[in-house]
Amino acid sequence: MAWSCTVWCVARRDRRKIGFTRISARKNFGSISVIHQSTFFLYFWLSFLGGVFIGSLTKLRQPWWLAFLVAGLALFCVFWRRNYKLMFVGICLIGLGFGWWRLASSQEIDLNKHLSRLNNGPKTIITGFVASEPEISKDSKQFILQAQSPLAGKILVTTEKYQKLNYGDKMQLTGKLKAPENFSNFDWISYLARDQIYTTMYQPEISLNLHQGGGVLVGGYRQILNLKSKIKNALRQSLPQPQSGLLVALLLGDEEYLSTSLKDKLNLTSTRHIIAISGSNIVLLSQIFFTIFLYLGFWRGQIFYLNSATLGVFILMIGAPGSAVRAAVMAWFLMLAQKVGRLSSIDRAMVFGACLIVLIKPMALRFDVGFQLSFVAVLGLVYIKPWLDQLFKVGPAKIYWRELLTMTLAAQIATLPLAIYYFGQLSAVGVIANLLVVPITPFLLAGILILLPIGFVWLGLAKILAVPLWLGASYILMMVDFFSRSWWPVWHLTKISWLWLVVCYIILIGVLRWQRYRHAESVSTAMSC
Repeated sequence: MAWSCTVWCVARRDRRKIGFTRISARKNFGSISVIHQSTFFLYFWLSFLGGVFIGSLTKLRQPWWLAFLVAGLALFCVFWRRNYKLMFVGICLIGLGFGWWRLASSQEIDLNKHLSRLNNGPKTIITGFVASEPEISKDSKQFILQAQSPLAGKILVTTEKYQKLNYGDKMQLTGKLKAPENFSNFDWISYLARDQIYTTMYQPEISLNLHQGGGVLVGGYRQILNLKSKIKNALRQSLPQPQSGLLVALLLGDEEYLSTSLKDKLNLTSTRHIIAISGSNIVLLSQIFFTIFLYLGFWRGQIFYLNSATLGVFILMIGAPGSAVRAAVMAWFLMLAQKVGRLSSIDRAMVFGACLIVLIKPMALRFDVGFQLSFVAVLGLVYIKPWLDQLFKVGPAKIYWRELLTMTLAAQIATLPLAIYYFGQLSAVGVIANLLVVPITPFLLAGILILLPIGFVWLGLAKILAVPLWLGASYILMMVDFFSRSWWPVWHLTKISWLWLVVCYIILIGVLRWQRYRHAESVSTAMSC
């Protein structure tokens, strides 16, 4: 006859902790298992992410997610408080099915009412408004049109580079609607689907209306973009080129005023991310600002609010693009963990932050490179940086510079495999160039934030006060020019398999676990002595 004994252990000092601990001893299992309620939630949300990822890889139209949900619910209900291992499996299956369902539901469209039903047909007249900030490339301009008639939907429109238009402009387009097509081993269709875009239009005839559409929210965002334009003009008037162009790109991610040769040099030195609104860059900047505030004497509670405000202002100033907002969410969860002083629970906080983003925008998990970089960069700061701190031990006087060094290096190590996988390029001096360039960027950003209000009021004074910014920008340009010389090798890697990426992170995780084991062993030896 099977018997079971359940002991509830609640220690006085642990009453503030969320969850409970149950020790279940069962004769038929012959083992003792300790299950935390928080562990159930952690693996449920990890399974949710797994379900979203699996769903993004498959093209199955059948509701397979329903099978996982039913099986998970059956296991959970049948073995409730009888077999915690099978309950645990049930929780994971429910999370997997829920994630797959969330992805499938985000891709469901009513073809009878959606604009995509007109794809690959004759010329069509479309009325709508500009729903994204126009992006300028070498010889064209792209923007998203939110169509209102004859049917609703989003269109990725490509037009002439010098076509004048702004966010919120209401217009009428005449042209052929086309379904997007995959190219060069890239799933372009799924990439656009992450933003619910299933239709494209190339070089249409455009008729702009004088009034603007989109409602109150569109009007508010249009004001943010107008502020962004004023900031751009103020910087260009305060500093000469190429320094002003670099600072505009550094602050706003706008590469319009950078020469082609400078962009190539940034690519060769693996430093182009400093002028891109990348996820890893935003996370790293938030942590560098955290170190600066800490060095200035603020305590952690004050730093959390100061850093949150700085990050919020920065995101608004650059136009609040979706990738930057998602990266800021990841950075904010790390800042929150630093505020409460529980970095040991950062893995749960990061999983929750990632799930919050993916729950709102499921396709971001696989097709948003910025989100992936920000997530990996945060994990690098949490797990790799402490190891680097042990390697680079310095005196109290130099600890600030060590923090900048180890933060930059930890983020670089964590994101390097992803960067190689997506961009196919590895520089022999990329890490060195980043170590010399990245720690300067928060000082330049802080200087810009101080200079801008002065520039709006008194341009002459702003030009005088901009001299330190000119020196900092000139330093970055000098470093980029030096490390982009032909004697530094650069490897161009193409057709990198995702298996290579998996192996790289398995090796990295193995090294970190081995290092942690060595550290624990040395501590145990020291205590025994």
